[in-house]
Amino acid sequence: MQPAKGRSIPMTRSLSIPCLLPLALLLSSVSSCSQSTAMPGTGLGTFAISATRTADTCGSGIASEASWKFDIELSVDDSQLYWRQDDATVSAYLNASNEATFEGSMTSTLEPDAGAAACVVTRTDSTVIKLDAKTDTKAVSGTISFSFAAEPGRDCTKQLAAAGGSFAALPCALSYSFTGVRTKAP
Repeated sequence: MQPAKGRSIPMTRSLSIPCLLPLALLLSSVSSCSQSTAMPGTGLGTFAISATRTADTCGSGIASEASWKFDIELSVDDSQLYWRQDDATVSAYLNASNEATFEGSMTSTLEPDAGAAACVVTRTDSTVIKLDAKTDTKAVSGTISFSFAAEPGRDCTKQLAAAGGSFAALPCALSYSFTGVRTKAP
């Protein structure tokens, strides 16, 4: 799941949240990932997603959108839910309540000041999606969260807004809720 197309959360001094893809970040850490044209399993359709920020302790330096819209394709194969956004497909376990959780993280070194130890920050993403039905899904809902934390023992005070950096505080988090309706049947 990716925020607005063309936006990403690069780990640099000037940070910006992507469209809606906690999932793009997750590509390296979910149970299955591919970049093919055919969706695995049985198609559930294309869904128009509307996401709205519900919490932000990171501050305006992260440049997160208050809301965004994007499209996803979904399919299911037994207990695996597949989510495709743009050309990336990821999968996660779909439980008996028709919920799946996609999680992942990445660690980046932010530019250190001359002579200072580098600040290392880990971004952790979590996306939870709930289907209204497993086979004839017409609506979805869920949450997306991004959290940022400095590696223990690293001095990241220069990355705080008070020192001219991007973060209001570390650790910090951004949260969104989303809903989606099927716009194209499989």
